[in-house]
Amino acid sequence: MANTYKAILYGDKVVWLDGPPQQSGPVEIRITIVDGEASEAKPDRGRTMADVLAELARRRSFEAISDPVAWQRKQRQDRTLAHRGP
Repeated sequence: MANTYKAILYGDKVVWLDGPPQQSGPVEIRITIVDGEASEAKPDRGRTMADVLAELARRRSFEAISDPVAWQRKQRQDRTLAHRGP
């Protein structure tokens, strides 16, 4: 079973963000480079997100959505792509 652990790669050194994974011996790993800068480079990202969400709440941006679950299902509904048929 594959597990995901967050880390930042500095050259050839891996720094675990939530502590290293627990293992009893050597394990094979695969590292996927995530596009963009490391999360440490944006320490105010959470604060910015909170500010944006607070502003959306203040403006009552989603007040017209009476059933959020139904709205989300409609947004995710598969659509026929142009020139591709059903």
